[in-house]
Amino acid sequence: SSESIRMSNPLVLIHGIGARANYGPVPYFYGLPELLAKQRIPFLAVKLSPWRSFQQRAEELRQQIEKHFPKGKVNLVGHSMGGLDARFLISKLGYSDRVESLTTIGTPHHGTPLADIALRPVGGRERTWVRRFFTIMGYPIEALDQLTPRYCRDELGKLAPAHRKVAYYSTTSVIPKNNIASRSLPIFWLSNRVIRKLEGENDGMVSAESARFGERLAVFSGDHYAQIGQLVGRSRGLDYPALYRMVLRNLVRRGH
Repeated sequence: SSESIRMSNPLVLIHGIGARANYGPVPYFYGLPELLAKQRIPFLAVKLSPWRSFQQRAEELRQQIEKHFPKGKVNLVGHSMGGLDARFLISKLGYSDRVESLTTIGTPHHGTPLADIALRPVGGRERTWVRRFFTIMGYPIEALDQLTPRYCRDELGKLAPAHRKVAYYSTTSVIPKNNIASRSLPIFWLSNRVIRKLEGENDGMVSAESARFGERLAVFSGDHYAQIGQLVGRSRGLDYPALYRMVLRNLVRRGH
């Protein structure tokens, strides 16, 4: 698009739980840094530790924002768990005065049953392989605990509720029930069916209902990775540039 987008405040892009800001020359939010640079919108793609708790990642987020944008307000855009890190930053770390808005994409605000399944005992025995894997990788199991529906409902809701000074928006996507094979990656085929039985339509990781927080902007058609143009621009039919432009236009329209 050749349209001009002029924003009042810079953007901070926050990646998901087990990811990185960049994979070599490939950005996590595929195509978005180029769009922002073309529009001359100041932005920061933060680099948070993978598989860490909200508390640790939110503190890292705070430090990086203060280093790159020491003054003024910022607009936060978080994908997946990145949106929960942002909520924790705003409400628990006292950052409501610095954050103009938070837009979340495919964020499990009410948790994901996949975390429950990974941690749930089988036949009365704990799935020790999950904890063993996290231990070998040097990751705390707390990262998974915090993504369970119980934790997000009973704990995160109290720790990081919507703050009255901040505008909240959300968007997500769902995998079409009758077109799973062509509209999602194989890794989401089974999880999509599991979550659909438990919580309804979903993107293979997060249900549409769990992704709702604040004002919902839209629900696209596609899987969890397609929301950010992955893999490498191959998004299985989801128009991720349109998703990006929708987010930016909304911020401009609201004066953020």
